[in-house]
Amino acid sequence: RLRWQVVAGLWTCLYVAVKKLWVPWAWKRGLIGTTATEPSARAAFEGAAACRTVAVVHALVTCSLGVVSNLVVGPFAYAGIGLPNTPVQTLALQVSLGYFFFDTAWSVIAGGETLLMLAHHMSTTGACFCGLQLGASGAELVGALFGAEVTN
Repeated sequence: RLRWQVVAGLWTCLYVAVKKLWVPWAWKRGLIGTTATEPSARAAFEGAAACRTVAVVHALVTCSLGVVSNLVVGPFAYAGIGLPNTPVQTLALQVSLGYFFFDTAWSVIAGGETLLMLAHHMSTTGACFCGLQLGASGAELVGALFGAEVTN
């Protein structure tokens, strides 16, 4: 069974891989860039670009899991209120909890995030954690995650 702690490590590994491999590749080809010439400003830009790339991957994975959970496997988000989590819902919650731990840590370390964004991260982390610990209400949580990521 996959655990959220492992998923948090996987998101961190993806961030490092994107920062070390994709960002330099995209920079050389002019796909991304900044007008900053100072090395510290460029490093900050590269870190932010890598983090946003990981965020896009998370959004795609979460939306895919949300569609499978709500439309294929079931139950629909608001038809199964309080029911035990299905394996797909558990996976979606673990993936999101791991991602939000990664993104919260990155936001605190890199700085620049508003208190509102940090509160968003903490509330989402708390909701995913509670859903996993209780083993219930996965349908509602995955539905909310899907809605949040689609509109993001």
